Amino acid sequence: MHVHLFIVPKAGRTPIDFDAANVSITHVVLSGQGYGVYGGGGFLLPGDDPGDPVLAGRIRAATLRPLAHTEGFIDRLGHTEVEGRVRAELNRKQADAVAAWLSALTQSRLASTP
Repeated sequence: MHVHLFIVPKAGRTPIDFDAANVSITHVVLSGQGYGVYGGGGFLLPGDDPGDPVLAGRIRAATLRPLAHTEGFIDRLGHTEVEGRVRAELNRKQADAVAAWLSALTQSRLASTP
């Protein structure tokens, strides 16, 4: 799962509400029959500042929908909701590697999901 925080919420300056959106989410499900790519977004309430050694926070009521899949992949999630806590250590090299991997997956020959 790749969670991209694109707006850091600031009290009094941005909405701090789980009905707002400040993250995009890409989620890849791997199975013996292939893989499926899901995408969506929601609100992440971070407990730390981006750029700190660790970024942790809470996501609630984010939505995901199927975007694409390989032939034979069985979608068991459909349109779904995501919530939970995230925690990531700052590691730009690893983040770049994951981003490149996700980009390669999503640009490969996948069947689009209507």
